[in-house]
Amino acid sequence: MSQTTIPRSEPAAAAGALAQPTAMPNPLNPQYPGIAVVELFTSEGCSSCPSADATLARVAERAERAGRNIFPVELHVDYWDSLGWRDPFGDARFSERQATYRALSGSSYTPQAVVNGVSDCVGSNETRLSSLIEAELAKPATTQLQISARFSAAGVQAHYQIDASEPAQTLALIVVEARRVSAVLRGENAGERLAHRNVARAFATRPLALGHGAGDWELALPAGFVRDGARVLAFAQRAHGGITGAALVGIAPG
Repeated sequence: MSQTTIPRSEPAAAAGALAQPTAMPNPLNPQYPGIAVVELFTSEGCSSCPSADATLARVAERAERAGRNIFPVELHVDYWDSLGWRDPFGDARFSERQATYRALSGSSYTPQAVVNGVSDCVGSNETRLSSLIEAELAKPATTQLQISARFSAAGVQAHYQIDASEPAQTLALIVVEARRVSAVLRGENAGERLAHRNVARAFATRPLALGHGAGDWELALPAGFVRDGARVLAFAQRAHGGITGAALVGIAPG
């Protein structure tokens, strides 16, 4: 491969329902309920990834049933595309985002699950992933986000409100498709029918100079986007990786 070597084994070293909004306490000392954003870096061109996709789906289903603040999302990287199958959900921006987490393990690999931007494991290691999620849920969040979204002529229009104890963060917005299925014709997964859950299809970030405020945002959607069950995931993140708050919302008709 011409890209950085992608190890398949664990390096040495799940979409949850949003809790009901609560009144915002003093922003100088917020104690919001813990959250866990699970970013799974995956690819249809990697034979190790389908088991991780299935793991993420189980995490999402359990979180939804229990109403926990767990927000799993599939981010499909594009560096496996040269091996015979172009992932229809792959995006160079997700590969670049994964590279920003390289310091966690010293390398980028698939399938890699990153929890709240601070810890990672092989995405198919369900026991380890659950442990990382529980550790993050036990920590109070320092940012509260409230968002609303609706379909528009250009894509998705979102409105957000933020209240945080720290400024100089980045706000990320991801539009996810609830479920997708692909018939893979070539590459390492040739002949497989792959099921996906919470697939990232639109992604954007913007700096947050202040610890509180509100704003509007519009994201374009790719061709063939499946609206049924689609949602918007928003989260605030420190410059050095830690995610401090998150929210998930359905998208209303335009």
